[in-house]
Amino acid sequence: MVIVKITPSRRTDYALQAMIYLASADKARTAAPEIAEQMGLSVHYLRQVLRELTRARLVMSSPAPSGGYALARPAGAITLLQIVEALEGPLAPTDCVLRGGPCHWEHVCPIHSVWSGALQAMTSRLSAGTLEALAAADRALAENRFDVPDDVHRRRARVEQ
Repeated sequence: MVIVKITPSRRTDYALQAMIYLASADKARTAAPEIAEQMGLSVHYLRQVLRELTRARLVMSSPAPSGGYALARPAGAITLLQIVEALEGPLAPTDCVLRGGPCHWEHVCPIHSVWSGALQAMTSRLSAGTLEALAAADRALAENRFDVPDDVHRRRARVEQ
C-alpha cells in the first residue's frame, strides 16, 4: 500500500505566507523580522525560505539598513506552481507509485495513467492560480467576506496575535 502526502511542507507553507504578505505590503521592501512577526513565523527559518525564493527569482532582497524583501515581479505574474516548485522541486513524477524506483514508460504500472493525470491536473491548477488572486482571497478572508468554516477564522486569529 502506498501512502501519499499531497500537502505542502512547512517550508512551502512559510513561502506561501511570506509571498502573500509581500504581495499585500504597501511599501517597497519589507524586513524578514517584520514578515515573521506579522505572520507568526520563525524569523530564522523564514530567512532560509526567503533565500530559496530569491534563488528562484520570485523575491528580490536588498541589504540593510533600508533593505528587505520584495516581489521580483508583479503578483499577477507569479504562479502558485512557481512558488511550490521553488521549495519542493518539480512536481513531475519521477518514482513509480506502485513499484518504487524510477518511473519508466516502457514498463508502465496499472496506476500510471491515473496518477500522471492527477499530477497533471494539480500542476495545471497551480499554474492557473496567481499570487495576486491568492492575496486577494487572503484579504477577503481577513474581512470575513467569504463563507468559510469557523475553524479557519480561529486559525487565522492565532496567526494574527
